[in-house]
Amino acid sequence: MNEPPHNGHTEHASPEHANTDVLRLLRRDFRRVSDTLAHVASLALGDGVTQFPVFVACRQPIALGVLVIDAAQMGLTFSFRISMYEELVKKGLLEAENEKAFKVTFGDPFHKASVLLVEEGHAQFIFIPYSPEADTTPQHEQ
Repeated sequence: MNEPPHNGHTEHASPEHANTDVLRLLRRDFRRVSDTLAHVASLALGDGVTQFPVFVACRQPIALGVLVIDAAQMGLTFSFRISMYEELVKKGLLEAENEKAFKVTFGDPFHKASVLLVEEGHAQFIFIPYSPEADTTPQHEQ
């Protein structure tokens, strides 16, 4: 996967890029807004906009997707933007030939969110169930 578009460098994002504290903050914020995110994803899925909605979690503004949750307004650490697999391919953040692996890792988009965590020039996917009962640990893309 490539880094966010602002610098143009290519780098594979590994779980080491997001430390435990950042993941804990992301999970806390996600739990607070998971119902809203699940609803937005279901609308995108139901309207046929995409088969694979992707939420971009970021602390700084980023030119990707559409703002759904503003961190400042909600008292969160991260803002959440909705994008989709197709936009990430079009912008060169994902390679189209990795679609099968992405879909397998994503699983059911009605029950699990694909979150692209963009933090300090690094980006990585984390897959988190919308339901708190199903969430033991965020799953990282391999």
